[in-house]
Amino acid sequence: MSNGVLLLLRLSFACAACAGIVYLGYLYTRDLSGMLIGAILSSPILAVSIARPLVEFAHEGITWLARRPLAKYEGCYYAFDSAQVRIQELHDRLLFHARDVAIATQLEAIPWRDHDEYVDLATLERWLHWRRDPMAGRFLLWARREVVGPWERKKEMMRRC
Repeated sequence: MSNGVLLLLRLSFACAACAGIVYLGYLYTRDLSGMLIGAILSSPILAVSIARPLVEFAHEGITWLARRPLAKYEGCYYAFDSAQVRIQELHDRLLFHARDVAIATQLEAIPWRDHDEYVDLATLERWLHWRRDPMAGRFLLWARREVVGPWERKKEMMRRC
């Protein structure tokens, strides 16, 4: 049950209990003073019923806010020279995020129109071999050894099982 539903249930039961206590106070004294005493006596019930869900709401909200800056790196990512490179597996292919590759290799020009595009290793190799940059060569070597190699071994192990 979600915290919102739990809060509403607790709140409704607490209000019903408080109303019952206030009504009993009115029945006992037949005037406003009995109702006030009932309201004072029932206020802790209302406070206790709301406190825990509100604390949990606050915790979830803070957790959500803390994870928000990392949302773009949700999923699978690797680090190349302290730059995050997002990797996505789609239809038995590994795809690299174009903007992350450009940042990691410190190359400004990306031949793709959409910089938020994922590209496969073959396209990446064609683009980086054309650049003839030492950083591009290091990135390709890293991609083959650290990303593609372990992924292929894991895929082979899954086929055997």
